[in-house]
Amino acid sequence: MALARRGGIGLWAETCVFNGTVWQIRWDDERGALVTRRGDMVTGVAVQGFPLSSRVGIDALTGTLIAAGHLEAEAACAWQPIALRPVPRTMTFYALTPTDPEALAPSAAGEAPDPICGPYGTSTHGVRYFIADLRRSDHAIFVDEGQERPLF
Repeated sequence: MALARRGGIGLWAETCVFNGTVWQIRWDDERGALVTRRGDMVTGVAVQGFPLSSRVGIDALTGTLIAAGHLEAEAACAWQPIALRPVPRTMTFYALTPTDPEALAPSAAGEAPDPICGPYGTSTHGVRYFIADLRRSDHAIFVDEGQERPLF
C-alpha cells in the first residue's frame, strides 16, 4: 500500500497484479485527479476534488460538469443525498441520478444502458458519488468505487 497525495487529496491505495497487468491509483496532471491505471491505460477517475460555492452547495457542480463536457446540459439528472455508510454529521454523500427511474433499466435485449448522467453520475457499472462536508463547504470530493473492491 502507498499513500497517493496530490491536489489536496490523500488516500492509501493498493497496487495489484491481475492477469499479469499492474492496476494502481496514480495522480494524473491532465485530469487533476487520482485515476485508476491498468498498465499504461487510464480506466477512469477514482478520486477528484471540485471547488464549490458555499452559497450554492452541491448544485453548483451541475454547471461545472456541463462546462467541462462531462454532463449534457439537457440531461434529466438531479442531485440526491444517499446513505452509503455511517459518516460524521457534517458529511453528506450525494449521487447525480437520473430523474427517470427507468433510465438505468436494462434494454429489451438485457444490455446495460450508458449512464445518462455522464461519467460522474450514477451508473449500472459501479458506485459513484460525491462527498460534501460542512467543515470544508468550499469543496466536494468525487469517488468512483467501481464494480469491484476499490484499490483504496
